[in-house]
Amino acid sequence: MNINIAEHLRIIWAIASKDIRDSIKNKIVLGILIGVGFLMLSSQAMPIIMKVNAEPRAFFYDLGKSTALREIVRSREIQFFPVDTFQEMVNSVGSSSIPVLGLIIPSDFDLAVNNGSTILLDGYSIHWARPSEIDDLITHFQDTLSGMTGQTIEIQLVNDSVYPNPAEPGFTDMIVTGLVIVVMTISLILVPFLIIEEKENHTFEVLIISPAKISHLLAGKSIAGMLYGLVAATVMLIFSSRWIVHWELVILAVFLGSLASVSLGLFFGITFKNFTTINLWVGIAIVLLLIPAFLWTGIQNKLSIPIRILFQAFPSFAMSNLVGVSLLEGSSFTDIWDNTAVLIGFVIVTLSLVWWKIWKMDI
Repeated sequence: MNINIAEHLRIIWAIASKDIRDSIKNKIVLGILIGVGFLMLSSQAMPIIMKVNAEPRAFFYDLGKSTALREIVRSREIQFFPVDTFQEMVNSVGSSSIPVLGLIIPSDFDLAVNNGSTILLDGYSIHWARPSEIDDLITHFQDTLSGMTGQTIEIQLVNDSVYPNPAEPGFTDMIVTGLVIVVMTISLILVPFLIIEEKENHTFEVLIISPAKISHLLAGKSIAGMLYGLVAATVMLIFSSRWIVHWELVILAVFLGSLASVSLGLFFGITFKNFTTINLWVGIAIVLLLIPAFLWTGIQNKLSIPIRILFQAFPSFAMSNLVGVSLLEGSSFTDIWDNTAVLIGFVIVTLSLVWWKIWKMDI
């Protein structure tokens, strides 16, 4: 008998709401969620702590190897750090978790100090810094450097839109890995746990033989599994909002990453029959999924081409790339499409396997 859309939605929501209620009542699941929550909040608290304790900081590229500036650096009276190249200065500004200044020191700096001339420095700042924060930094270093050199120094902001360099490690890596951890682990742990619990209580068999279709079952459990991951990710995105440039990409990454995690959790829950086996395989899966997010920059050049290609097919790798791109000024269509295709392909293949296993299940 055909049923209308409202009836389809009612069945799906009945399955989803049951799993949501069960997970709230289950102390083990709550323990998992609280643990991931503490991990999430600790990573997000870092920039707040650093900002509270940090002194004003600047990185400078000295075109003339100034003797006067070397003396200022040696004095350690201010947070004033030399770099070897212009690009290194830009990278230092772009990778910081707190607003900092980048300065270009002209080649005639020492001559201007000796002649008593007003010295003009070009300044650079990160794109997400508030104007008031940059004004405070400029005022601080103008006053401090003027006092230490005995000459008037003015800083002219020539670029207030410095973005992170994707090839360099920095604070944005914490945002990427934090989101991947939250989205990938919560659903991957929660979904199979609830399915195994239903198998032991023989409620899963009731679902299979009820009027609910396989599509209802998959949709309902996917909604329940995604809920907690999406809620946690939303909290992280609120804390990280000032660093995000392309919201459409980070939302796409979180949604597809959560769906990929849920589909893998469904596969494990349908395939295995007890908590011991589930814990083993979920643990292995989490380790493998998080390797690309945590270690890829350091290990990719040491891996053989087949292993590298294998890791690039992981949903966590694709998700971390999409989140990373959302923090940058621009991105290529190829980068976005390739990683989106990996996530969509993983979800289609995994859910197809889940569908087939349920269809063949002997109740």
